Amino acid sequence: MELKDLDQDERVALVALIELMVRSNNRASDEEAVRVARDAAELGPEAYRAAVEELDRRFPDESDLRGFLTTIARQEARELIYATALDAALADTPDAGEAKLLDW
Repeated sequence: MELKDLDQDERVALVALIELMVRSNNRASDEEAVRVARDAAELGPEAYRAAVEELDRRFPDESDLRGFLTTIARQEARELIYATALDAALADTPDAGEAKLLDW
């Protein structure tokens, strides 16, 4: 499975986790920015942008988002989303916030 194979909810979940990883330490390192750009390109710039817009519209706070993330049921998609988020976190030294998100 590849990022382009994710359905819309799965794309939103992926983008949400990537955004949370980047925001967890209040800045994006150069390495994180490169990984995010690569993931956005693989997903497709329009699909990535649409997922960001939907994320912003549907989930005003992190608790709403966390509830949504638990609804992603397709195991293969969950594994891909986690692996991609982990890859973003490992772009530089993971901080406590990133580790907490990955544990969750």
